[in-house]
Amino acid sequence: KEADKTSIKVKVAPALAKDFPVHYNTVGQLASPASVKVTTQVSGILEKVHFREGDMVKKGDLLFSIDDRPYTAALKKAQATIAKAKSDVDVAQAKVDRSRDLVDQKFIAAQDFDTLKQTVVSAQSELEVARMEVDIANIQLDYTKIEAPISGKTGILQLQQGNLAEQGSGNYLTTIVQLDPLYVDFMIPAGMGGRAKKSFKKNSRIIAVNPDEVTSDAEGWLEGDLEFIDNQADTKSGTLTLRGSIPDNEGMCWPGQCISVSMTLDVCK
Repeated sequence: KEADKTSIKVKVAPALAKDFPVHYNTVGQLASPASVKVTTQVSGILEKVHFREGDMVKKGDLLFSIDDRPYTAALKKAQATIAKAKSDVDVAQAKVDRSRDLVDQKFIAAQDFDTLKQTVVSAQSELEVARMEVDIANIQLDYTKIEAPISGKTGILQLQQGNLAEQGSGNYLTTIVQLDPLYVDFMIPAGMGGRAKKSFKKNSRIIAVNPDEVTSDAEGWLEGDLEFIDNQADTKSGTLTLRGSIPDNEGMCWPGQCISVSMTLDVCK
């Protein structure tokens, strides 16, 4: 009876044979594969902002409109210059055509006829310059519509609607950061480099990160691929830098965030 009072209950389970992964756990830092500062390539009044701060945008989405009236006028002026240049070419060519027979009849000196032909060449050159001016005016007019250069999440608006946006001022209008996928950079002891490389050759999907620092629930871990192993070790720290790529469809992670990383080095069978 006394033995029954001091007995300890234990739980038992059948022995199972299964693969046992060997992990190396460390801390890494997330980085965006693409981050841009959106700037203006022409100066003008910021007429309209077509998004809200923090919106997700796609490459090619219209973000800003610059007042295009000065650039529309410049295009029309350039187009008018083309029309005049074409007329000058036609007039110069007509003079040459009329004078060709007169040269043969010695009514016009050959030198004067050469001058007329040179006038045609000059007029044609002016026409080419006018066409290039139209191309430049079209490009500048296109620049008044600022589109997203990449897909991602927009940041804080640096210039409000109605203000002057200046070309080449060093300022920017907003930022766009790609959030899916994200890079995760981390370090391992250089002595583990061989094991990491061997595991990488077998399967690139050996990285997992946990964006939730409160819980270590397995469901909170995001699996990703090891992208590369650096080509040399850091002589001061004796470590190798590795980079993984993590999909983040639900937006759980942020560039610059320090995060728990687990890398599978081997699987014991």
